[in-house]
Amino acid sequence: MSVRIFFFIFVLLFTPSGLLKNVFGQTIEMVFIESPPFYFTNPAGKPEGILIDIVDKVMKKAGYDWHAEAFPVKRMARMMADGRAHLWVGIPNLPEFEGTTYVGESEIFKVTLYSFRTGNSPPVLKKEDLAGKSLIVLRGYSYGGWINFIKDPSNNVKHEEPDTHESAFAMLKAGRADYLLAYKEPAERILKKTDIPDLKQNEISSNILRFVVSRKTPNAKEVLDKLENAYQQLKAEGVLKIEERK
Repeated sequence: MSVRIFFFIFVLLFTPSGLLKNVFGQTIEMVFIESPPFYFTNPAGKPEGILIDIVDKVMKKAGYDWHAEAFPVKRMARMMADGRAHLWVGIPNLPEFEGTTYVGESEIFKVTLYSFRTGNSPPVLKKEDLAGKSLIVLRGYSYGGWINFIKDPSNNVKHEEPDTHESAFAMLKAGRADYLLAYKEPAERILKKTDIPDLKQNEISSNILRFVVSRKTPNAKEVLDKLENAYQQLKAEGVLKIEERK
């Protein structure tokens, strides 16, 4: 019997079952951006949020160990492209993902983008309505591609980029800009504790969040298939009761 075969049998016989996954399995490195209540890092330095809870259930069902860490959006996208990160659960159409990732079919979550305003400003229905206006956007957000229009100097959009939703709504309340763009869930969280007189809002667009796996992940297609299957099984079992967010 060769030394290699003997070592393999020894490991199978004497390694606790909980450790076998670490010896022969795969740990998924997940990245996210700070965007409560979907993703955030708690005071203890641990990831939390609506999507973290979903991913935790899916990973356990699929049999993967995993680790999640927050990064700015541009760094997150580069890490996915070059394989330093394996998984992102979010909007799949970032430019850095083109040709570098596999995207799942399952609709993990639906997020809706809103425009907020005060006074007599007309509603924003399309990105062209922002030309020549002043705007508050959260740093690091792409807003489904709208950020490219906003940052194009030819469109003359004066914009400010606070780091938190709290700061963004405080700026809108203080009259620092005509409009604020924000997704529904984090906006609702702030508005429950912040009163802004004469606040108006309207829906702009919605995006589906999906599993996105870096093509440089070991066994990338197999990983995506396992996550998709685990997610669908959990839905069928009633473990994931996810309301559509409109």
